[in-house]
Parts: sequence; structure tokens; C-alpha cells
Amino acid sequence: VKANLDRGGEVERVRVRDVQVARTDRLVQLTTAYHSYRGGQAPPTFRDVHVRRVRADRATVAVDAVGVPEAPLSDLHLTDVEVRAADTPAVVRHVRGLVTDGVRINGAPLVLAGSAS
Repeated sequence: VKANLDRGGEVERVRVRDVQVARTDRLVQLTTAYHSYRGGQAPPTFRDVHVRRVRADRATVAVDAVGVPEAPLSDLHLTDVEVRAADTPAVVRHVRGLVTDGVRINGAPLVLAGSAS
């Protein structure tokens, strides 16, 4: 799910569960920082997203959750998410209320250094 500061709108109460893929570029991707910025007059809102029991054998980026200060992601819950082999485990910026439970990337629990906001 991608948007930028010019697209506006709301993405909320999203539920994704029981998905398995062999190979993907990004298993979980949410961003309010997508390119084509033209002035930032309509920040989007992304909130209340739950991803549960989602797996991939291979991903370039396992979790790509990137907001911007003007439009952070809010209340992102990742439960039982696994990527067996990922070049980049996670890119997380400007996310409020990130909850991870049972997230395993490259055979290890996902550990995010510092704050996600």
C-alpha cells in the first residue's frame, strides 16, 4: 500500500492473514513516503493494520513500513510473520504503535534498533 503527501485519503482497518508466497520483493509494504511528491497538501492516513500468519520463502525486503513525520503509520500489528531468507529484514521509519509478535526473519526474531518513530 503506497501513498504520498499529495494523495490524501485514509487506509484503515486492514486485515491480511494466511498468505504464503515463494518469492517477493517486499512481503509487507506500507508507505506514505512514495515518490511523485508535488507539495504535500494532502497527507494520507494509514492506521489499524493487522498482518497475521504471512510467510515467504524469499524476499528482498521482509518488512517495509515507512511513514513521514507529516503522515506517520499508526497501529501496525505484525503477528506470526516469517521470511526464511531476506536481503533486508526490515526498514521501519515514522511508525507509531508498532507491535510485533512471532516475527522471524532469516531464522531470527525481528529486532528493531531504537524507536520506530
